[in-house]
Amino acid sequence: MLERKRFEVEYAPLFDKKLLGATVYSPLAAGFLSGKHILEGEKNSRIITDPMYKILVYDTYMNEAKKDNSIRIIKGLKEIADELKCTLAQMAFAWVLKNPDVTAAITGASSPKQIDENIGCLEVCKLLTPEVLEKIEKVLQTRPEPTINWRTGQFNPPRR
Repeated sequence: MLERKRFEVEYAPLFDKKLLGATVYSPLAAGFLSGKHILEGEKNSRIITDPMYKILVYDTYMNEAKKDNSIRIIKGLKEIADELKCTLAQMAFAWVLKNPDVTAAITGASSPKQIDENIGCLEVCKLLTPEVLEKIEKVLQTRPEPTINWRTGQFNPPRR
């Protein structure tokens, strides 16, 4: 959801011409898209206490340049998830799985409760209508710039 250019622009020829699908690693951005780190302010979460996660996740999305935008995104996505009566994590998983270029998503869980929550995303996929997906796009504002089809001179449509 947060970093899409490589997947939706650079890998597009592999999806279109070679008919490959992708396995998405960490669809929740190591837990960042669960929202708990921002919305609940978990001070003891691994993205703050574990040096690797701190560098990869917290410093990436909560650095001074991105903090306000990250908070805006999480709060906006949480509102949509609440409307759908699901968790933010379920909606983020469903958004990933709804992508026709995705074959599978690698999930992680640290408890049976998280496994159940992750599986619940399959029901949420049914709720992601084109209208809901557009609402998500308006919150994310991460859709890559359209590329040009150099044969026709026209812009290619967005992948999502």
